Amino acid sequence: MSSTRQIPCLVWKEHKRVCGPAANPFLWPLLTQQEAEDAVANKDFRVRDPDAPDFPSLSENLQDLGMSASIVDDVIRQLATPAPLPLPSTDALKQILIGAVRYFEMQRLDEIQVATRQHVSTPMHLVTVADHNVFGYPLEITPLHSIVRHGFLIRHAVLRAAERRMLVGDLSPSFILKSVDALNWYAQDMLGNVDVDEETADAVRTVLPQQLGQLRSAIQAIMRR
Repeated sequence: MSSTRQIPCLVWKEHKRVCGPAANPFLWPLLTQQEAEDAVANKDFRVRDPDAPDFPSLSENLQDLGMSASIVDDVIRQLATPAPLPLPSTDALKQILIGAVRYFEMQRLDEIQVATRQHVSTPMHLVTVADHNVFGYPLEITPLHSIVRHGFLIRHAVLRAAERRMLVGDLSPSFILKSVDALNWYAQDMLGNVDVDEETADAVRTVLPQQLGQLRSAIQAIMRR
C-alpha cells in the first residue's frame, strides 16, 4: 500500500469529524457535551500572561461579540447541539462561536499542559488556535479557509499521533516522515484545484509548506528522544 493511501490511518480519528458535507467548506464540528460543560465551568478563566495582561476570558469575549452575560451559559451549551441558539443568529455566527469557545479553552488547557506535561487538548483545539491566528473570526468560509484548515488538521493530528506513540501496524517514524512529504505534495495539489486569486494562492503556498515543515522537524525531535 502506498504512503498516500496509508496516511488516513494517522489522521482519521480527527478528520472524520470534518468529512462529507463539512469538508468543503471546512466547518467546525459541534462541541462535545464535555467540551461545552468544561467551557461553561471555566468561562471566567483568564490567562496569566504578563505579556497579555488584558487577555479576556471566554465570557468577556462572547459578550464582546454581542451577547448578554445572562445567556452565555445557554449559548455555550447550545453549541453542542444542532438546535438554534437562544439569540438572533446565523450558521456563520454559530461557526464563529464554536471556534471562539475552542480558542479560549485552549488557553486554559495550555496552562494545564505546561504544568502537568500531559496532553489534555485535542488536535481540533490546536487547529482552531492556528486558524484564529491567521484568519480571526471569518464571516464566510472560502476555499482558502478550507485548504488551510485541512493543512492545520493534518499537521496536528499526525504530530499528536507521533507524540502519543499512537502508531499501528508497520507505521514507523520513518513512514511518518515520508507521509509529511506526501501531505505537502497533496496540499499543493489541492491548491491547484481550487479557484483562488494568485495573491491568495501564493499565501497558501507559503503557509502550508511552513506548517508541514514544522511538523517534520517536530517528529524528527520525537524520534531522537
